Amino acid sequence: MKEQPESDHVPFRTRNLPPVPSEYTQKSHESARSLEAKVEHASCSSEGVLVEQRSMRVVGVGLSMAVALLIVCSAGIARELSRGFANVECEEFVWAPERFDYRSGSAADRTRIRQIEGNHFDRDTEYLLKAKTGSLGADIDFLLRYIPNHPRGLASLSRLALRENMPKPSGASIPVECHFLRAMSFVPDDAAVLAIYGTYLARINRPKEALARMQEAEKLDPENPLLLYNIGLVLVTLRDYPAARDYAERAYAKGATLPGLREQLQKQGYWKQ
Repeated sequence: MKEQPESDHVPFRTRNLPPVPSEYTQKSHESARSLEAKVEHASCSSEGVLVEQRSMRVVGVGLSMAVALLIVCSAGIARELSRGFANVECEEFVWAPERFDYRSGSAADRTRIRQIEGNHFDRDTEYLLKAKTGSLGADIDFLLRYIPNHPRGLASLSRLALRENMPKPSGASIPVECHFLRAMSFVPDDAAVLAIYGTYLARINRPKEALARMQEAEKLDPENPLLLYNIGLVLVTLRDYPAARDYAERAYAKGATLPGLREQLQKQGYWKQ
């Protein structure tokens, strides 16, 4: 399929996003814009796994699943992030002649989504093992041009960007963050997009923005324990331990089982055995 421009181009730049809550605007030791931003390798211990939440509704059936995307820990090897992760701006979006909301219950839409996935996004592509056609970045980019809010596509492209340490992975037409903004422009009410975007921002050491996006997702999906858990981890990163404890209590009360958030709060004296 050859993508053709449509008339509804949408200029959307990062500076036009909703503001970060004022209580987190003070510059901290983990400044999101630092050119020396560090991120812990995923080889750290299981303490503090930031879980990417995907909420998918297929033909009216609710389904949520989680995959580990980020590990926040005090030990481990850190690497320097590319400067580009802090300075992304997006040009006008060019939409495909067809575009689909991943959550659609339409039989016709589900058929087309499965066709596009079959041609460009199998399990090997999702796990960044092997491309279906050209390169991993090109295949996932194609998928997201036609299905902007495809949660597993967004997550996979995020992991590829981090693996390559490039905000625009090889083969992609636009930076990963622009794909998130494009998805938000297309479907502003998709909590999964906001949650995965928040996870990506946390991974590239922009915790204040990550918190803002995740709390937007919370408004749309307030009962999701994995989302609450992730917000708690970001608040630990921001050293707002009382708020992190509140989110931890809510997350565990709603069924979260990962121990990392609780263990981090215990180390800071904000969680009793």
